[in-house]
Amino acid sequence: VTYVYEKAGQVVVHYTDEKGNTIQVDAVDTKDGKPNADYNTADNDMKPNRITTPEGKVYELVPASTKGDENGSVEAGKTTEVTYVYKEVKGNVVVRYVDEAGNAIAEDVKDTTDASVSSAYDTTDNKLAVITTKDGKKYALVPTATKGAETGKVTEGTTEVTYVYKEVTGDVVVRYVDTEGNVIAEDKEDTKGASLNAKYDTTDNKPEKIEKDGTVYYLTEKAVKDDSKPENGDVVEGKTEVTYVYEKAGQVVVHYTDEKGNTIQVD
Repeated sequence: VTYVYEKAGQVVVHYTDEKGNTIQVDAVDTKDGKPNADYNTADNDMKPNRITTPEGKVYELVPASTKGDENGSVEAGKTTEVTYVYKEVKGNVVVRYVDEAGNAIAEDVKDTTDASVSSAYDTTDNKLAVITTKDGKKYALVPTATKGAETGKVTEGTTEVTYVYKEVTGDVVVRYVDTEGNVIAEDKEDTKGASLNAKYDTTDNKPEKIEKDGTVYYLTEKAVKDDSKPENGDVVEGKTEVTYVYEKAGQVVVHYTDEKGNTIQVD
């Protein structure tokens, strides 16, 4: 009597990326399986939806790219191979620039695009100290207001780092002095917190006459002091001072005398 035997079969699962590179060691689904016995590699942990490599890269299964039959019958003396294909999960890092009210003042910058998850990123090379907009407004970075981590590890999806800026503004103050440089009236705040390059005009704060302590002063013909800023122009960073100069009023007195100089009527 002769009994006939056939070799056992194997079922092995491979894990690769889209280029065919191995991303995880092979798994044996069926070892020394009986010929014609059923196997199913999708029935257990042989088919993970995601794989994280030791270096932190993350891969996601691409079901349509599976190679080989996930289920079937063990073949005598053969190794059946099933290959699951995965696509790397990547992340982006975007830098945004906003004012204190949250309004965008410059276009977003792609600091990192399609980077491996867990890889390092650093947005400080895209951290501008000053931004000047197309309309001439100037903004300075507020370091303590930054939102998001400037450095770190890339995560799935999009990581946003937002740099916050405060508008750099200017003031215009009007001063009033006499011809000797003495202040004869309180300063007037003509423009406060105005955007740079905005227009200013102090002529609405230029009175023709000022009275102080009983003394009357009139605006001089030249009006503006030699070292003063012009009475109208563009706002600049900091304080712009426009100084108007006044001179004391004059008097005309009439005396009445006789031919000897004696007063004959009060002035």
